[in-house]
This record gives sequence, structure tokens and C-alpha cells, in this order.
Amino acid sequence: MEDLINKYFQSYHWYICLFNEHAFRQMANNVFRTRCCWQRKDLSNVVTVLTVALVGLRAGLADASWSALPHFRSQDIDPETLLSNISSELRHHIIDIVEDSKLEAVQVCLLLATFHVYHDSPNLAWTIATMGVSVAYALGLQYPRSSKSDPALQQIRSRCWNHIMVADTFGLVVYGRPGLIDPATSSVHDLLEMEDTISDPLIVNHAIYGRGSQPTTMTFHVLKARLYRIIRHALDRFRVLQQSHQASGHIESLIQTAQDVQGLLTQFRSKLPPLFEWDNWKHSDPWKYAEDGSSPDHGGNQWRKLLLQATMLQVLYNGAVILAHRPLLEYKISFLGQTKPTRFVLESLRSSLDTAVRAALLISQIQVKRLEGQFCISFFFMHLFTAGVILSMAPASQPLSSMSQQAKAGIVRILRATKQVSGKNRIAQHTDKLLSELLQITLHREMENALKAESADVPDDVTNETQHFHSENDLQILPSHNIANRQLQDLSSTSPTQDQPSYSSEVFDLLDPVGLGTQGEVLLDTRAMPFHTSAFPGNIWPFRGFEDVNESFGGFQESE
Repeated sequence: MEDLINKYFQSYHWYICLFNEHAFRQMANNVFRTRCCWQRKDLSNVVTVLTVALVGLRAGLADASWSALPHFRSQDIDPETLLSNISSELRHHIIDIVEDSKLEAVQVCLLLATFHVYHDSPNLAWTIATMGVSVAYALGLQYPRSSKSDPALQQIRSRCWNHIMVADTFGLVVYGRPGLIDPATSSVHDLLEMEDTISDPLIVNHAIYGRGSQPTTMTFHVLKARLYRIIRHALDRFRVLQQSHQASGHIESLIQTAQDVQGLLTQFRSKLPPLFEWDNWKHSDPWKYAEDGSSPDHGGNQWRKLLLQATMLQVLYNGAVILAHRPLLEYKISFLGQTKPTRFVLESLRSSLDTAVRAALLISQIQVKRLEGQFCISFFFMHLFTAGVILSMAPASQPLSSMSQQAKAGIVRILRATKQVSGKNRIAQHTDKLLSELLQITLHREMENALKAESADVPDDVTNETQHFHSENDLQILPSHNIANRQLQDLSSTSPTQDQPSYSSEVFDLLDPVGLGTQGEVLLDTRAMPFHTSAFPGNIWPFRGFEDVNESFGGFQESE
């Protein structure tokens, strides 16, 4: 059990912080010491320890380098059977825990929901999460207690409340179901360090760490909660607009909402501590500090946790950028009736696609090996799937452009990443299957649009018919399916780290949060390229685009 608890705190505590590690280990030791005489009043503590062990075991089974695996074999213990037995035991006691309505019930519900959404039954996960929210409200976690209360207990309550808000919004994104928490009556609680502070001299004396605000071990968790508040705000605004999508001026309202949410996200990013601003790492590899053999173990771990947090914050941020522009990209031009889209609408669509593709490219660059053995890797693959769908829009919208080439390279990077772990991760396997099919469709549609003289959806004053994608010597006129197959073969031999993006309006240059290495800049001028509005998922793709995100990840393979 100690191995399972250690794995939990190594692989998950840095991402979802619900406990004080020192206090939890004391409680767990007491549970182990008194296991011969447990009473009903001990149930909450016992179930909490079992839940942590369940998550730790799940993370360990996905980590081939986990040192405890040989120990299981030497004891003739089947880890998969143990996982199933613990899960069954927890299901048996979940109602009793909720009935007790203690803080441990919130922690157990949150962890079980996370376990089930990725590895068992997503529908059960949502139900368990709602029970956790109900208990949190019953305990008044939304209100910070007075200074007279136990400060350690108050910090644990605040940690749980912040993640309750995150989990509630996450359920909104995945399931499309109403959130249970009213954002108008809740706020993100400030968190204080209760465990070891950041003390490694290599971190404290680093130029980037010492510039501006210095992150603590709790900074990431506060930033994550604030970012999810922006996501919730975006979802609420888009839901209101969705009720009247046929109304006059709806697309203008979508455009304005996307711009407003993007403004909030840009403001959020401008206030990040320098160490969490991935643009600061574009010319160096920060992981060398985490993997430096001369660094003390505790120092290397501190670097690693900070970099894992910075990496996941980048994934969350760019996922939020995609979310902000997704409703506009899904909008069907046919809703405008006989009226052709105006220049303003087309330029807004182009701008949203450009912004979303840049965000998707950044997600596609994250090296999966950095997250191996971490429980949040399934969450990362969900974002990779969404990024792949966004990237598939670019080739059909702007055929043979620089953006198109980079987008296809990004999809291939994602496919390579998913194939590495598809045998061990259900979401990676699902992503690999769907994106492989989508890439074939994307290449075929790109060739069709590239060979069109003009798009019927683009006004004459917007379409640039004189733009040459390639010289006649470069472009051979072949049947579109043959061209698609040839492009797929070419992409398969492309280096996974070439053609990298940036946030500049003219240049995609590499932002290097996880040590991909400095790359050359790739010139991009999307404004000069013909723009095919018919290339969005709802119009031409049998893949059904984003609908598969909600349906597949809300109940994939549950019958197995």
C-alpha cells in the first residue's frame, strides 16, 4: 500500500492537490496500524486511503519503469486483479461515505470521478462528481472560514473547493450537461504552501524564476482554477447564443463573444509568473534541470513538478483558446440563407481559424514522454484529439498553404504520439483511430479545394485568384486520391519537430516549453490565401468533428 500511495503523490498530487501530504501519510499510517480493529467511524479514512491507492495503482500500471512492479510479481499479486478488487470495494461503500458528509467524501468523490472518466465508466464518473459537489456545498466549502479556524484544515478545504469548480466545468466541457456550481456566487480561493517550499538553489537562483512573481508549489493550482473560471464564462455565454442561432446577427454575436473570451485569456496569460510563461523557454531546454544527474533528488523533483505544471498549464490555456473559437468555426454559413457572408464575417472566420490552429499546433508539440507515468496523460490525449480536429480544418480551408503544411505535420505528430501508447491507453487508441481516418479525408478535401478555380462561398472581392500555391513544375495534376496518398506518405517521413508555430501574426516560430529545441522560423501569410468556408466540419466531413469529442469521450467503449 505504501508503494501505491507513493506513486499517487509522485504522479498525481502535483496536478490535483486535495491533501496535505504529510497529514495524509500520518492518517494512512494510523489506518494501517489499527486495521485489526476498524470501526464504522473509521470508514471515511479507510476509504480515502483505498481511493488514493486505486489512483496510484492505475498510474503505476501505465508506467513501465515503476519500481514496485517487480515487488508485485515477487508476492504473486496480479496488479489488474488488485485494481478491480479495490474499485469494487469502493463502489460498495461510496453511498456510506456520501451519507457521512465529511470532507473525505468530497476528496473520494473527486478522485473516483477522475478514475472512472478515463479508465472505467465516464457516465458513472459524472454521477460521482455531482455527489462530491453536493457534499461540498453541504460543508460550505465555497466560503472561506474565519481566521480562528484551523489554518491547515482551511487550506485543505480551499484546495478541495478550487478543484470542485474545476471538475464541475470539466464535466460541462466533456458531457455538455449543466454545471452545478453558480459561478456568480463562488470564487477561487487563495492557497498557501503547507508542504515543503521550493528550496532547490538551481531553481531559486535561476534568472527566470527570480524575474517578477515567483511561483510556489500552489501557484499552478490557483492558476488552473482561474483558467477554468474563464472557460465556464465562455461556455455560459455560448450557451445563451446557442438558443437562438437562427436569429439575425447571431454570427456577429459569436464573433464578439469569441473576441471577448480571447481577450480574457490574453489578459490571464500576461499575468503568468515568468517561469510558467512558456515563451521564456523558447531558446533553451528547461528539462535539462529536471533530468540533470548531478542535481539532488529533491531538487530534480521540484524542477520536474514545476515543468509538468507549466506544461499542463500550456495545454489547458491553448485548449481554452480552441474552446473560445470553436463555436464560430462550427457555424454553418448556410444559416445566413441567401445572403453571402460579408468581408467582416469571412475575415473573422479566418482569424479564428488561424488562432485556433496556432493553439492546436502548440499542443501537438508537447512531448508525450514527459508525461509518461503521470495520471493526467489521458487528459492530455483528450486535448490532443481536439487539437487534431482543429488542425484538420486548415488544409481544406487554405489548401497547400504554409498553415496547411504545418497543420498536417501537427496531425502526424499527434498520431505518432498516440501510437506510442495506444496499447496502454484507451483514449490514445480512440484518438489514433479517428484522426487517422480524418487525415485521409482532410488530404482528399484539400486536393479538391486546391483544384477549384474559386469557392462559391467566397465573394469576388475576397478571393485572390492570382495567388499561386506552387509553380507548374512543383504541382503535378494527379487524381485527388493519389495526391492524398502521396501527401500522407510524405508526411509520415517528416520530422515530428519541424514546421513549428508561434503567436506572431506573420511567423510561426517555436515556443519551447518542454525542450523541443530551437527551430528555424517558418514564414506564414494566411491573409493572401483563398479561404474556403465550405471546409468546416459540419458541412463536408462524415467524421462529425466535435460531436465525437462529446459523445465518444462521454461514453466510449463502455460496453467492453
